[in-house]
Amino acid sequence: MSRRAVILSCPWRKIGYAETYDDPFTLLIIPKELLEKNKLIPGSSFRYICSDRKNIKNVPSCYLDRNYMAMVTTCEDIKQPLKVPILVGILFLSGKYIYGANKKGMIKYIFQPENNNYPRYIVASRLGRGGIDYYVRVEPQPWVDVEIPSANCIENIGEIDKCDYNEIIAEKYFLRLKPKPAYSLPDITFMPLYYGTLFSIDPVNCRDIDDVIGWKRTDEYTEVSIHIAHVTAVPHPEFVINQTVTIYPPDKPNYNLLPNKIAEDGLSLVPGKRRNVLSLLLRWDNKNGFSQTVREHSIINERALTYDEAEIDMEYLIVKEWVEKKLFNEVLVDSHAFIEKLMIYTNSYIAERLTEVCSNDAILRVTSGNMERSPALYMLNSDCIIQKRSSRHIHLSKEYYTHFTSPLRRAVDQDVHNLVRKYILNDLSVKDLDLCKRRYRLRKYNMRLEHVRFAETEWFWLQKYNEGIVNFEALVINIQQENILELLILEYDKRITILYNNTKTLEAADLPECLWKTGDKCIIKLLWDKTLGLRGKRFYLEQ
Repeated sequence: MSRRAVILSCPWRKIGYAETYDDPFTLLIIPKELLEKNKLIPGSSFRYICSDRKNIKNVPSCYLDRNYMAMVTTCEDIKQPLKVPILVGILFLSGKYIYGANKKGMIKYIFQPENNNYPRYIVASRLGRGGIDYYVRVEPQPWVDVEIPSANCIENIGEIDKCDYNEIIAEKYFLRLKPKPAYSLPDITFMPLYYGTLFSIDPVNCRDIDDVIGWKRTDEYTEVSIHIAHVTAVPHPEFVINQTVTIYPPDKPNYNLLPNKIAEDGLSLVPGKRRNVLSLLLRWDNKNGFSQTVREHSIINERALTYDEAEIDMEYLIVKEWVEKKLFNEVLVDSHAFIEKLMIYTNSYIAERLTEVCSNDAILRVTSGNMERSPALYMLNSDCIIQKRSSRHIHLSKEYYTHFTSPLRRAVDQDVHNLVRKYILNDLSVKDLDLCKRRYRLRKYNMRLEHVRFAETEWFWLQKYNEGIVNFEALVINIQQENILELLILEYDKRITILYNNTKTLEAADLPECLWKTGDKCIIKLLWDKTLGLRGKRFYLEQ
């Protein structure tokens, strides 16, 4: 029996990862020789013989929602993707070799994409041979029966050591999907207005305000409320799912999940504007005791405080003292801890309620128990049950956890909102989503967030190198295929995935003997030759 599978990624062109639609819990591994022989890239599909699979272990952390991994030994009936994204990378004008010229007399050079999932390309350019290499953008052409595929140069960005590396990193991981749809909000019918003391706490100049804190006290009860922007009351295009999350590049404006006018105004809980919200009401009643209720309301945020302003705000201090005594039984050090703790509480409560009312459909944020400091992934509760794996979020010590409180910034929160509306608030207007489509969507979120983490880590290295900080203590948290290490930078809580060989240069994977084990601590030393662009970054590993 054979099945069709699609390539998910091909890191460093050393190995490929693929999945098949009708076997959702198995990750397929494609060895390097099959990748090159069959010209496979992300989006390529192929058929494989099921009986030829060989079970393996140790896979990338973004794929830990699969219980089974298998090596594919044959690839047949190859189909290339209809469209390959625009790639940014280096045009090697200084190389020893050229590949002739096209009909217009333009010299053909080797182009190396920054995104390591893609192969080298031959690209024709009017730039003269010799001198410094250039960063360019290219449009790949179909990979036919040639060893090196071709691509068309669509833009010369600039000399390799004079470009905006922050922008190159964003493009490397396709963080800013385009074109972002331009659409306006329909007429909104407001929910019943909630009355109380209302304020938000966010960083300075924040415009995409997801959450507002409420406080109300009467002779009969005291109520603390958490109000979250009611984003799903307005339909959004498929772009939101593909973009997945708001991007915060250094020294540049946010790239919002939603159009700016909607994310920072139309649905944002800015002061003085009436907005619909989903609310968690925490009530301490003099007669009936403590209760928790989810409701739909509209609110008018009274004040948008910064974290520093909150520390001297009397109303915030009153609410903080109340929740410290009545809800958490601990002193919270500052306004950051107050907001973080309250949002974690809200997310955890929503997760518990969803597992009660829609156990199969509940979306959870889970961690893997078989990996040190494992990253969190989105999974369906039903998939956790089928695979007999824990639904816990180990790092937060929560049996059930989800993301509900940031719908302006995360697409998955919008999915969770729809579950809340359908199963807790009994909103019949929310459409059902096929289980397979829901699982596919969550896996898309997991992969996109992995790309964001990669980019944030590269931005981190660039910033630290520019600041002169080049030594870092790290922990080995996973080892893939014997020589791909996943490390956690302890002081900064940053993850990095690197290739290892026994010369201690974390750049190539020519030798499979890995001297490291999961749980080992090491020192990473960062070096960078800017004349080589992003690829001039080098790491040395010391025990």
